[in-house]
Amino acid sequence: MLTSTIGDYFHDEQWHFDYAFFMKHTDILKDIVKIHVSRDTDDRVWGSSVSGHLTSRMAYDMLRSSFLRVGWSSYILGSFIPPCRSTLIWRAIWGKLPTANWLRYFGVHGPTATNHHFGRQISCLWRIAFITTCWSVWYAHNRATFDDVSPSVHRSLAFILASIKEAAPFSRGHMVGSVRELLILDRLGVSGRSAPARTTTIIRWRLPQVGWFKVNVDGSAPSSPGPLYAGAIFRNSRGFFVAAFAKSVGVGISFGS
Repeated sequence: MLTSTIGDYFHDEQWHFDYAFFMKHTDILKDIVKIHVSRDTDDRVWGSSVSGHLTSRMAYDMLRSSFLRVGWSSYILGSFIPPCRSTLIWRAIWGKLPTANWLRYFGVHGPTATNHHFGRQISCLWRIAFITTCWSVWYAHNRATFDDVSPSVHRSLAFILASIKEAAPFSRGHMVGSVRELLILDRLGVSGRSAPARTTTIIRWRLPQVGWFKVNVDGSAPSSPGPLYAGAIFRNSRGFFVAAFAKSVGVGISFGS
């Protein structure tokens, strides 16, 4: 019945129902035949809408569960923002990002982002990109709202890349030197900053002057706070062992030893 119109049952100025419907709904038919039917064009009208048409959005709103409207949701959701980015920011706000620790909490194991070791330079650039992206979304939303300027994804991406290049010389840290890291820096148009070469310093124990003794001391704290220990060794000007001791010095933190 929901897919039918009055014209399917009323023609030649008379009501026409099949026998099965007549036997099943006799009481309803008595009320139906009393209805005055106009000769105008028959059409279905949805009373809850201005146009009279039932849209898929209205049907979904009727069937879906009611959710609490969040005030900041309009700032990260929009037709010009890809759904994947809106969802990512939404999950970040609620602390539901699929990080390695969060996946392990639900028993999901396997390759994760932790398998790729990036240097501090990439980490700084990522922070710049994330903050600039959030600012770009906010700025584009305000221009669309107050200045009636249509947002442009390409213009926002160009601004984000330009901001990364501009801030790259002031970022800290160095790159690790992996191929994956070099490809990321090349895509961003940023020159990699190699770590300085390590220097090796030889540390030697030197003999004391004639007539002097050299004492080397050290402390130990297996747990902090906990028991503390100290020890020392005495050597003469020829490097020969003279005396040594080791003792407990009480309980405290590691600095106390």
